Amino acid sequence: MTNNGNAPNIPPLTREQQQYLDQHGPLVFAYLAQQCIADSEAWFGDSPIVFSLVHHALAICGETGEFANLVKKIDRGSLKYEDAKTRFDLVMENADVTTYLFNILGILNANGYKAYQRKRAINIERFTKQRQEREASHG
Repeated sequence: MTNNGNAPNIPPLTREQQQYLDQHGPLVFAYLAQQCIADSEAWFGDSPIVFSLVHHALAICGETGEFANLVKKIDRGSLKYEDAKTRFDLVMENADVTTYLFNILGILNANGYKAYQRKRAINIERFTKQRQEREASHG
């Protein structure tokens, strides 16, 4: 499936934007994880699922499946990517996935921003090298 030419043209961050993000990103991620855990406690505090890694791991898989089902329907032509309701539904399913992700980060007491930055650095090295190897082999 392609994005049908609708991918946003997002320019790279400026140095100032990256500095701002590095300063405030960890706080935003930590706040969102705390908020998700607080919501879970408010809604499900009478159940052991609030701090259940198993529950949240299964839930994120379920929500990812719902997102993937929409993508499948777009791919086969049952839904149109350009349709506003389809796009809204994709965003809402993605928000469900994100909510469970932040719950998991809260359970793990991990800062998602810092983890993302570490993993991104690894991926930059890994995938840049792989691309260079592919380009060299195609001459």
